[in-house]
Amino acid sequence: MTTEELKDDIQYIRQIIQNNQRALIDNGVMFITNGIFVLIGFALTFLLGRMGLGAFIPALWIIIVLLMIVVNVILPQRIDPNLPKKTFASKILQVNFAATGVPMVVLMLLFFFMDGLSLSALLLADAALFGVMFFMHGIPYSI
Repeated sequence: MTTEELKDDIQYIRQIIQNNQRALIDNGVMFITNGIFVLIGFALTFLLGRMGLGAFIPALWIIIVLLMIVVNVILPQRIDPNLPKKTFASKILQVNFAATGVPMVVLMLLFFFMDGLSLSALLLADAALFGVMFFMHGIPYSI
């Protein structure tokens, strides 16, 4: 291989990496919508608790989790079936969301329906899972 061919190959690889990063960064809608849903959920949880309607809090969070699934998974595929092909990094991020989101939902269900956890244990476990999730999300952005 000549020097020019090597430079062209390196430039091509750089372009692929930049395109993957752009595809990840341009899709920040999921972070924003999830943040809005969680913020609304916390505010409504606080209000329900203050009004003495704590029995409705589990139903509220089940609705919020279902809405997050619909908005982040189902709607994008329905709105635009010709979504761009998923990059390897975006697949990693989806697996990361599933790997941290499923335990969060299980912990929530244990807390609400089986009295298996105290509130402080639930919040501590969820905070640790959020930390792992966002740490792992930062890796593809930094490459």
